[in-house]
Amino acid sequence: MAKRFRGFPPPYPPKGPPKKGGGFKNILLQVLPPIIVFQLLRTLFFPTTFDLIVLTVIIVLFFCLFLRIF
Repeated sequence: MAKRFRGFPPPYPPKGPPKKGGGFKNILLQVLPPIIVFQLLRTLFFPTTFDLIVLTVIIVLFFCLFLRIF
């Protein structure tokens, strides 16, 4: 087995502590844009106060995730 890997450097562990919530953030960044588009279209066609509040909260959450505030 050692002959097979001769000349290759040994594997190194990743630098720094493991990232917390990395998978969750990636999932949110994939799911939030379609929800924002849907909510934007819904707000344009049926403008209610609730739709405007929901759209604002979703957009603020998206920008916070995108700018790495969370």
